[in-house]
Amino acid sequence: MNIPMNKNMDEYKDDFYKGMDAKQVGFAVLVILMGGGAFLAAQYIFHVPQLLSVYVAMVFAAPPAVVGFIPVYDMPMLKFLAVRRKVIDNSLLVYDSEYLIQVDKTEKTDLQKKRKNVEKDRKVYFDEKEEGMEGGGYL
Repeated sequence: MNIPMNKNMDEYKDDFYKGMDAKQVGFAVLVILMGGGAFLAAQYIFHVPQLLSVYVAMVFAAPPAVVGFIPVYDMPMLKFLAVRRKVIDNSLLVYDSEYLIQVDKTEKTDLQKKRKNVEKDRKVYFDEKEEGMEGGGYL
């Protein structure tokens, strides 16, 4: 009997329940609870019509569904957002070693002013291409 086995164990998906891993099952339960709770609250507490209650429930159920099931650049959504925040909040570093050795206190303040002006003018955007990047836009 020949049983096919994946030689690369890193690519083997860890199934927990019906093709989903434990994180996805947890987010699926969260989506059901949040959507159902929002529907019932809109329907019975706020007396919203049934069709509108479904739309309200979708608004509350969509964010955990996106976070739990959609990967971006082969990263979970929460990790991607954390990396993206680091990229956006990153300040531009200006460094010239030969110049810094020779400066005195008055020139240091001029250099700090230059750095502040450069940081104000320069923003690092997520989709920006850098030298040596093939695809561009990837972290």
